[in-house]
Amino acid sequence: MEGEARFSLREIPGETGVFAVEDRLRFIAPEARQFDPARSRGTCQDVRSAVEGRPLRASFDGTRLSVEFAKIEPSASNFVIERSKVVSCVGLSALPATRVVSTLSRM
Repeated sequence: MEGEARFSLREIPGETGVFAVEDRLRFIAPEARQFDPARSRGTCQDVRSAVEGRPLRASFDGTRLSVEFAKIEPSASNFVIERSKVVSCVGLSALPATRVVSTLSRM
C-alpha cells in the first residue's frame, strides 16, 4: 500500500554493515482487479525474514545497500474475490519463496 515500508532492517550484534531483513510483501491483484483496502489489508501481506531456511540479510558497503528479498508468486486461488474486488488473501505463508537481491544506492 502507498506509504508502507517494503522492508525493515535490524542491526545484527557483532556484525558491521550487515543487517537482518524483514521483507513485507504486497501483491498485485490478479486479472487487473482492485483490492478492497478495508477488507484485504490484513490478509494480503506476507512477512518473511528467511527464505529456504536461511535468514534474509542486507549489507552496506558505504555507498550501496544490497538487500535480499523474498520472491513469492501467488496464483489466482490465493485471492478471494467478491464483486470484482479482492477482499482477502489465503495461503500466502505456505507458498515457497526464492531469494532475490536488489542493490540500492543514493543518487
